[in-house]
Amino acid sequence: MQYNIKTHIFHLLSRGWIHAGCLINYIFWRYEHQAMSPANVILVCGSGRSGTTWLGSVVAEIMEAQIIFEPMLLNTDVEFALRKPFFDRGRIDFNLQLYATRDDLASIEKLRGLEELFFGACNTYWTRQACNRNKASWRVIKEIRACLALEGICNLWPELKVIYLVRNPIDVIQSQILASSKGWEFDCDIRQLKYHNPMLWTRLKDFEPFLQSSSSLSDRLALRWCIENWIAHTDAVHFPNVRCVSYSDCLSMSVVWREILTWLNIESSSTKAVNLTKRARTDLPFARRTQLTHFQLHYITEVTEAFGLSKYLG
Repeated sequence: MQYNIKTHIFHLLSRGWIHAGCLINYIFWRYEHQAMSPANVILVCGSGRSGTTWLGSVVAEIMEAQIIFEPMLLNTDVEFALRKPFFDRGRIDFNLQLYATRDDLASIEKLRGLEELFFGACNTYWTRQACNRNKASWRVIKEIRACLALEGICNLWPELKVIYLVRNPIDVIQSQILASSKGWEFDCDIRQLKYHNPMLWTRLKDFEPFLQSSSSLSDRLALRWCIENWIAHTDAVHFPNVRCVSYSDCLSMSVVWREILTWLNIESSSTKAVNLTKRARTDLPFARRTQLTHFQLHYITEVTEAFGLSKYLG
């Protein structure tokens, strides 16, 4: 009994110390770091395991920018978790995304809650994972939960530049399955879309046979990749502040980087960018592929073609 009491007291003190540290960091970073204009912020986004961390780190190094890591985390109440006083990991749904269009005033009002996290002087422990403490004139936001909200984001902040990264869905799903086996949370319940995003579910009625038949992990991941990228392509890639780029092209093509840097109004060598991509790529976790079966590959191909995204299968 004595041991259990000591253990309980130790856990209470540990939690108190963690919360105190969060509060100190909250105050310290609020006063240390300046707010950013949307014109000085770049959002690097795409589906999970598409290479957004890798691409974001390359862009940040070229521009000597700060990196903000995934500020769009939602809790089970569909609220931005990082706007809460404390980071309650137990209430976070890592696979939940906000669906926000320019015409949905309710979703736009929710997006406004991101202003402090996107552009404000205050940052959280979670968002600072890849951030240094040096002040910078640019900020790069790395995000894998923005695909369904890109139209709302681009409409709300037209000065914000968005680099939207797309990777071959087969490679993405292989990487997600491997990451899931190591404890990362990539599995999703497609039925959540109907509960949390009824407007989105209505838009997906033409794909209902796939929505009803996604039983295995690879099927669900394939369907989510298609939904995320179909919405982003349909709603947002036509915005002038969005640049859609291919993962494979960014790996080796200096001409792609020349176009990106010109679009960002940055004077830097495209060769340097390619060299940085090669160096950053060697540090990618879960680079090893899992072996998908013939039936899994067939389903991924079928659903990708149904959503009109087959050009990314090559």
